Amino acid sequence: MMHRVLGFLACMVAMTCAMTTTKAPPHHGHHGTHPPPIGEGFIFRYDPNAHRMAVVNNHQCWIYHPSDDEQRHIKDIHVLRNLEAKLIQLVDNTPHGTPLPHGDLALMSVTLSHICKIDWPIITLN
Repeated sequence: MMHRVLGFLACMVAMTCAMTTTKAPPHHGHHGTHPPPIGEGFIFRYDPNAHRMAVVNNHQCWIYHPSDDEQRHIKDIHVLRNLEAKLIQLVDNTPHGTPLPHGDLALMSVTLSHICKIDWPIITLN
């Protein structure tokens, strides 16, 4: 039970830290057309029962199955941060993964099916 609580707290800390956005600096000058501000906010959620991690960004979900070693050490904040960085790279480098129907995700992990909305694309990374 303690491991679940620690895992949940680690994921919540990771989610809070990962939900950052960058705002465009204030612009003083002519009133022409400006590009929208750039911002990326990734949300990470680990389900210790299903041994799956979800990455959510821009109304899309990616599902990752951590290795046995990653699962054993995911409670270590440094391992978790490294895993999150790895997942961002995987998301950037995997434009076309294997689609996962929402119903299959719900059978795999009710927890992750709640953060990956039913009408969002869900892609498996491994």
